[in-house]
Amino acid sequence: MLLQNALAIEGSKDGKEDRSSSNSKALATSISWPAVSSNRYQTSKFAAMSSGAAGVIKTWQPSVQQQQWQGQQHEQQQQGQEGTGGSSHTSVSDLIPEAVAQLLDLVVVLGGDGTVLWTCHIFGNRSVPPLVPFNLGSLGFLTPFDPARLEQVLCKTLKGGFPITLRHRLHCTIVRGANSPTGEACPRQIQPSSNMPALSHSCIGSVVYGEEHVALNEVVLERGSSPFLTNLECFCDGAFVTHVQGDGLIMGTPTGSTAYSLAAGGSMVHPQVPCILFTPICPHSLSFRPLMFPDYCQLCIQVPLNSRGSVWASFDGKDRTELGPGDAAVVQLSRWPVPSVAAEADPSGDWFSAVRECLHWNVRKVQGGAGA
Repeated sequence: MLLQNALAIEGSKDGKEDRSSSNSKALATSISWPAVSSNRYQTSKFAAMSSGAAGVIKTWQPSVQQQQWQGQQHEQQQQGQEGTGGSSHTSVSDLIPEAVAQLLDLVVVLGGDGTVLWTCHIFGNRSVPPLVPFNLGSLGFLTPFDPARLEQVLCKTLKGGFPITLRHRLHCTIVRGANSPTGEACPRQIQPSSNMPALSHSCIGSVVYGEEHVALNEVVLERGSSPFLTNLECFCDGAFVTHVQGDGLIMGTPTGSTAYSLAAGGSMVHPQVPCILFTPICPHSLSFRPLMFPDYCQLCIQVPLNSRGSVWASFDGKDRTELGPGDAAVVQLSRWPVPSVAAEADPSGDWFSAVRECLHWNVRKVQGGAGA
């Protein structure tokens, strides 16, 4: 078969994803673009290779090409600001140039769950091609395919009609307050009033400018090394929700419901349920239980101006960022979920198998008379 515009991402041997070009390789090879049809990707056409000559394989080196691309993006942003006087978005997660990302039709992931998270991370807040994840890690919750079946799985995938699981991601924008010691103020920042935080109403239904991040599992706000409790004010579409006092707060996706959120007492959620998980970390209240918000909500989590310490934000454990008094994290579901090729005809089967086999959910000795 003639492959065209595929990407292979490989994790390092020690289980940790290496961001250097030596261990994380982007290989542009082949594939005809599959057309979308009711949660299944149907291939349009494929050409057989009768000559036996493989297509040209190009190696993209992030450490070199990212610097060149970022230089070009910086020049374009400066030209745009000079011409229009507008403000551009800052995206620190984008490592793959947009011109390259738009040409990719498939991503073959060789590694563990961390490699899948890193793959979603380097695409930023934009469309992600279908992932074909092979399990070379220790857990394999997000990687349903056995590497021993690599050729068989890829051949079947390229023939078309493969089932996928759409995994929602979170899009978080860090907005700096007017008096923030940690960065410049947001261009649409409003001054704080006596009875309302600075950013809660300015974020509703408008484009929020600031540092952009995406997360497949969760956005975590926590106290870091500070000895004080976190003090966070939480709003949903401008309506006050609650104060969070404790070690921190987890805002997770259904995919992330079996990760940090689960360890903090949150519920497991099927990946096809569109929602945002709201799970406190060691709250200073026995009645503070986890919540789930609908997918259309925009959450604004702000550090109060009278906070005694800073708060640290992380995104799938990456890009740790400090938030000072007056700063806020605006979180909502990304418009671009991640399509992941499923091993079973019913994508739900992958999730139930992973919950039983990886997490040993409800594993116990079956008593007599219970069936089976």
